[in-house]
Amino acid sequence: MSAKPACGSDEVEPRDRSRSVQATQPALKVATVRLTATNEEHASTQEVLARGSPGACFRKFWNLDDVHRCLAFCIRDGSDDIEPRSSLHLPSIVSTASEMRYYSLSLSLSFAALAAVASAANLADYDPQPGVQEEFRPFFQALVDAAEDPAVTTGYTDYFPADGMQTTLTLHCVGASGIQACKDYFLQDGRQLVHWPNTTFVVDNNATATVYEAHGRIENTYVDGNCSQIYYKTQYTVLKTDQRVDAPPNLSLKPEGQVYWYHDYYMSPTTVPSDIPCDSLKA
Repeated sequence: MSAKPACGSDEVEPRDRSRSVQATQPALKVATVRLTATNEEHASTQEVLARGSPGACFRKFWNLDDVHRCLAFCIRDGSDDIEPRSSLHLPSIVSTASEMRYYSLSLSLSFAALAAVASAANLADYDPQPGVQEEFRPFFQALVDAAEDPAVTTGYTDYFPADGMQTTLTLHCVGASGIQACKDYFLQDGRQLVHWPNTTFVVDNNATATVYEAHGRIENTYVDGNCSQIYYKTQYTVLKTDQRVDAPPNLSLKPEGQVYWYHDYYMSPTTVPSDIPCDSLKA
């Protein structure tokens, strides 16, 4: 098969090259991998692909249109020498509720297990690393609380710009209607998803945005009281109002279109209920 350019490479050209950002360090490299048959291997593959995307695109391009185009390329095509198996799906774009209903019928993974949204984030184990601003904690709490509450609509989607994205492994939701449709699906049947973030750090930073990453667990509770957990790794690309490298991103507690990408790139296991009892229920 013909080779495809890696995420953030020079072959993914900006519309206006005069506005592209010159990288101060080599672009992140995206490993060459081959998709495999199991959900666990698929999640691992998506993790490898995902880690190269946001930073490389944001370092390379200044114009958000070009960043979005670069990210879309990375999501859809990955890196060189990737052959998707017919039994697995690379990310599909969900922009309307009707598309969400159609897409949910064809998915081989359980999106209830894949959702990194919760009903009330518990930050008891929150462990920010050097470089994470103190203001990120209340911002993170407000963002996830809005994501977890089934009664909140625009109070969550307004955190994203018009072309903002929420991705959970291979489910790619774009814009307010797509993100809301995915959120509704994740929270259907009265289920509750509670984030317990732990290690949190800065993955990348430039004059346009800061990319944070949080690792932790999600406790899944159903109306019958069953509670089990899965583990996650999520990246949050937060845009800057003051476009200087050393300036913080917009960490306002109010939704102001500042979350460009909410990216759940790793989930394990990928089905719920899982066979891992919730830590919060242990004596």
